[in-house]
Amino acid sequence: MSEALVPIVVGDRFVSGLEPTLEPARVVRRLEVINGAGGRRRWSADEKAGIVAETLEPGAVVSEVARRHGLTPQQVFTWRREARRATLAGGAEGEDRPAF
Repeated sequence: MSEALVPIVVGDRFVSGLEPTLEPARVVRRLEVINGAGGRRRWSADEKAGIVAETLEPGAVVSEVARRHGLTPQQVFTWRREARRATLAGGAEGEDRPAF
């Protein structure tokens, strides 16, 4: 047994003999630095329409388009749904991009 792990018998039970210390010091192997303001970003209607239009091209994969723009696929699917609703409401007839 290790010196730090010595069971102590109290009555009919074993009690851990671990020292109440944190994990031993470790070497950091990778450090991720996040630049930028963080928080919410604002996307204009034209930017949203451009990203949604990319997902509507033949062979496009929503996850790849989202990743390329720093978005989650869920956000892009929400924009697609909003654009479809706006189009059905009569907002984008004759335009080459979805409406928002």
